[in-house]
Amino acid sequence: MSELAKDGEEAIKLYKNAREAKAPFDAVILDLFIENCIGGRETLNALRRIDPDVKAIISSGTPMILSLLIIKNMVLRVHYRNRLKQGSLISF
Repeated sequence: MSELAKDGEEAIKLYKNAREAKAPFDAVILDLFIENCIGGRETLNALRRIDPDVKAIISSGTPMILSLLIIKNMVLRVHYRNRLKQGSLISF
């Protein structure tokens, strides 16, 4: 299953609902900066409160240096043991 959220709040709701329905997403794709709503960093922190093992891919259209500085301060976990299943992503 894949879903597209309009913003971080909707992504959090979709992620939580999928877990409760026993159909969790394998990973999420988050944009680091979203204008006028919570961005990827805040969304990822909220998702980690729901699922400490959430797998996230962070993207950004902002200049590389700024993005790298922000990502450097985030704790990202990399899991090699589980491969993504096709169609099992959430993004916004």
